[in-house]
Amino acid sequence: MRIRHLLSIGKKPTKKKSILTIVTQEMSKLRRKKEQIKSLDDLILIKGIGRETLKDIKRIYHNVDELKSALAKDEVPLRNDIVKKLKKKLIR
Repeated sequence: MRIRHLLSIGKKPTKKKSILTIVTQEMSKLRRKKEQIKSLDDLILIKGIGRETLKDIKRIYHNVDELKSALAKDEVPLRNDIVKKLKKKLIR
């Protein structure tokens, strides 16, 4: 990603944010979008899923494939917002 592109879309440095900080934040956003969930531990990368939620998921499901099949059948006993995030990330 080019610095000119970031500046053209309105990502301008301020006193508190340097251009390096802006570039680092944008690159981390791109990496998160491209990452694939390969194990249950990778679910921690999803915003809104913390350690406790991950522990609850691990108690019920042993791998990502089991979780995906349960999400497809709407049989996941978690909060609705967590289920929506999991579906968005795992089922496309």
